[in-house]
Amino acid sequence: MSWMMAYVRGLLIFLYFLLATVIIPNLVVRLGVVGRASAALRDIVVLAVWGTGLTAGLYLLRRFQRQGII
Repeated sequence: MSWMMAYVRGLLIFLYFLLATVIIPNLVVRLGVVGRASAALRDIVVLAVWGTGLTAGLYLLRRFQRQGII
């Protein structure tokens, strides 16, 4: 694998985790239904969204590593 491809793959991994653990949970907080909920319920919903994005990312990293993609 060339250095350029390694940089591109690293950038894609970074962008996925940025999107899944920062941007999407932030958008969920700003939704009308979630935004009007109690603080505890809002935290649980956002934590579930964040945890799902993080878990999926780690799973995909491991799967791609086993397949030799990364």
